[in-house]
Amino acid sequence: MKLPLTFDIDSLSIDQQKKLYEYLKEKFESTQADFKINITLSHELIEKDIKTLRLSKKLDSILRTANISTLGSLCIKSRSDLLEIKAVGNRSVLEIESALNEWGLKLAE
Repeated sequence: MKLPLTFDIDSLSIDQQKKLYEYLKEKFESTQADFKINITLSHELIEKDIKTLRLSKKLDSILRTANISTLGSLCIKSRSDLLEIKAVGNRSVLEIESALNEWGLKLAE
């Protein structure tokens, strides 16, 4: 049986959103139950500039040239999307994934 869980994530601070994400990730990875969680990121987080990730200056510049300037515009990209950008290689993608992970975010699949 699946029960919907709905609440206004925009009412939470960024720190609260990260804690909620970690809690849900831990909770649902440790169970065999068939749950699917969809969390819509708040506008505040989606609109944050990629400088928040503290990427290397070169990588930041490359992403901006590719019209990727916010966390939202970055998170909708997949690993293969990023590798199609000139001058972005595996190391760059690993740097991005690591930085996103610190925010409880990841690239699209």
